[in-house]
Amino acid sequence: MSYVDSNPFTRDIEECSLTPSFKLPHLETYNATTEPEDHVSSFATRMRLQNCPNAIMCKAFPTKLMENARL
Repeated sequence: MSYVDSNPFTRDIEECSLTPSFKLPHLETYNATTEPEDHVSSFATRMRLQNCPNAIMCKAFPTKLMENARL
């Protein structure tokens, strides 16, 4: 299995490390029953408050999606 087949992220995103002080923001998981733009905006704002790089946002975002929203 190649790297591309086993991982949805580019190498740059995958290799970006979390800082020791990083904390995933409290945000309800998205279940695909409300406006997705609102969820993305709230997530991005909370991550930016921590000066979080885009690569970490990419890796962390799926943790805030419920099963129906991951399809």
